[in-house]
Amino acid sequence: EKKGVDNLLRGLGQFARDGGTFEFTIAGDGPQRAALEAIAKEQHIHKYVKFLGAVENDRVRGLLQESDAFALTCRDDSSGDRDGIPVVLMEAMACGLPVISGDLPAIRELVAHEQSGLLVAGNDVDAIARAVGLLANDQPTRNRLGAAGRQRVVDEFSLSENVSRIETHLRKSLSISPVEVPIKVMAADER
Repeated sequence: EKKGVDNLLRGLGQFARDGGTFEFTIAGDGPQRAALEAIAKEQHIHKYVKFLGAVENDRVRGLLQESDAFALTCRDDSSGDRDGIPVVLMEAMACGLPVISGDLPAIRELVAHEQSGLLVAGNDVDAIARAVGLLANDQPTRNRLGAAGRQRVVDEFSLSENVSRIETHLRKSLSISPVEVPIKVMAADER
């Protein structure tokens, strides 16, 4: 429920009624699958929606590379639970895909609206449809958001960046000076 796939399907239905075309692949499975399949039929988009069910992690990257955009319209569920920063959202951005995501506080740490992706209220079907339409009809925006999203993940969420931050924090809190590493220099004689 907190992933917002039901409203994403409704947004895609609205996009289709407005003349948009798409192929939508849902990777993953859960107790809401039958209800989601029913929504796809109700929205008359079931021919354009593929439910893959559970997929192996090593297949996710291939699926992302075959896509033009990624959407995960997260929201608070009926019990108040919500996503933190979904790993798959970072994976999509790392692949250079423009993303549409639910506008939640933790996700704002990863996605800056209209800078590194698009943020929408996960319960706002109209906003979801508009975001899909923007990415479907504006290749330069897709390219810009995809490149900026990838750079955001590299700059802020890469392993080397996080290890460096932890090292700096530990050195500071333990009053340890950085280790001096001698620089290696090479000169080449051009002949």
